[in-house]
Order: sequence, then C-alpha cells, then structure tokens
Amino acid sequence: MSTNNQDDEFVQLLTRHQSSLKAYIISRMPGLPGVNDALQETNLTLWKKRSNFSPGTNFTAWAFAVARFTILEHRRKIRSGDQLVFSDELTESLAYAPEDLTPDKTEARHEALRACLDRLSEKHRDLIHLRYHSKETLEDFARDHGKSAASLRVTLHNIRNNLRNCINFQLRHSDTTS
Repeated sequence: MSTNNQDDEFVQLLTRHQSSLKAYIISRMPGLPGVNDALQETNLTLWKKRSNFSPGTNFTAWAFAVARFTILEHRRKIRSGDQLVFSDELTESLAYAPEDLTPDKTEARHEALRACLDRLSEKHRDLIHLRYHSKETLEDFARDHGKSAASLRVTLHNIRNNLRNCINFQLRHSDTTS
C-alpha cells in the first residue's frame, strides 16, 4: 500500500477517534486548563509516530497511551506553577477506561447529555453555559445575580450530579431497548 493511502487511513482513524481522545484527556485533567493543548500535542505526536502504528491493531489503545504520556508531561508543567493539581493516582482512578470512550459510546454519551441538558430549567442551563462556555467568572455572575459564589458552586455541584445520574439512566435505558 502506498504511503499516501496509509496516511489517508491514519487521518481517518485519527479523525474518527477525536471525540474519544478528547473525552479521555478531559477525564485525566479534571478542572485543569490546557485540554485542547494536550489534545493538539497528542495529535502531533500521533502523526509523527504514525509509522509505529500497525493497521488492524487497536488504534484507541495506542492513541490513549500516547495521550497518557502527553497528559503526564502537561500535568508536570502545571504542577510546577501555583495551580492545584490532583495527584496522578487520583486522576488515574477517576479517568474513563479506554473501552468506555469508543466513538460509538462517546456519541451515545453526547446524545444522553443533550437530552439531559434539555430537561434542565432555563436557569440551570444558563448556569451550566456560564461555567463551561463563558469568559465571565462565577464570582461576577454571582454578584450580577445577587447570589454568593459559594451557593452557585453548590448548585453547580448538584446540577452536575443530576446530569451524571440522568446520563447514566439514559445510557442504561438505551442499552436495554437496543
């Protein structure tokens, strides 16, 4: 097979697994900045090492192993700063297993998340949007809405727990109806 065909197949594999790879990185870097940087570095390393990948073998396992080393290096850099970083052991225990992050399972989780977000009240959806999509700080939002930042953190914690439970229910329900 020509190098161009091999490169095309590699790009297709890499593209197909991007959402799984990103979910894996997020699960290993909870609350840390630089997820997109770690993903980009992982992609670059995967591309540079593409000749080491054997077509027909487990691309996900190989890509996640590369991502794991990229994340460890990224976490070391952050740890040398003044930001709180959870231990590698803790993040390892909290991380999704690679088999839970296949493209099909990741898409199913995204669909469940969308359905669960639709069930939230508008106020709670706005708070989630603020936390994950806005440049406004939680403290600014709290002040603008006459709330305390601490109470908003508790509310966010409860919303995330409810979303997690809803997603798990959706996934269990879809497994039994498939």
